[in-house]
Amino acid sequence: MRYFTEREMLCRCGRPECDAPKAIHPELAQRLDELRERVGRPIVIASALRCASLNHHEGGRPNSGHQNGTEADLVCSTSKDRYDL
Repeated sequence: MRYFTEREMLCRCGRPECDAPKAIHPELAQRLDELRERVGRPIVIASALRCASLNHHEGGRPNSGHQNGTEADLVCSTSKDRYDL
């Protein structure tokens, strides 16, 4: 990843027994970098990897892509952010 750190992608549950993957899927990493390149400014990751416990707490669907590293939620503070992304 060119524009993001592995730390940004990690599960944020804080539990020692967290069972989330330790890295996102390579295709997601590539797509996030391509998106960042196109918009030409930083993108904030709201949530990427999640363990089953955090996914349930966040209201995620069972077996969501957050649990296997194929999904990430991005922060969109304004309608311009949503449009650009």
